[in-house]
Amino acid sequence: MHNSLSSEAYSVPGSSFSSSTADSAWTEALQQWPRPCEAMFEYLAKAAPQSLANAIRRHNLPSGLLFLAAEIFGRESSFETAFPTLVPLLSHSSPVVREGALYGLKALAETHSAEIARVFHDVALNDSHETIRKLAAEALQSLHG
Repeated sequence: MHNSLSSEAYSVPGSSFSSSTADSAWTEALQQWPRPCEAMFEYLAKAAPQSLANAIRRHNLPSGLLFLAAEIFGRESSFETAFPTLVPLLSHSSPVVREGALYGLKALAETHSAEIARVFHDVALNDSHETIRKLAAEALQSLHG
């Protein structure tokens, strides 16, 4: 596994991901957490939110890690940073990634419920996966409940 972010691809046991963001926060995170985990993404969301946003936008993580990164990014980042990063994930081919984006967006709803409600409404009506439509409908209902 590479702990240096000077190359494009990084090996993670059982998968790989890449990032074109070569900054000290990623280097430090990969040294502290050799395997991406919740704590690593929490650290990156706080220490280098734009760098994590770039990795999320570029889909530089396997689906399971992108799910986790999206959920945590919504929970730990500002609306102004997280919203434009997470909404495009709702068009990702993987329902797992779309689910993570929904959870991340739900964390933003406390302060921006109208914007989030519009997004959840659209997903509840139009997503191709029944489970994602149901999650969005439940999240929408919780905003109005």
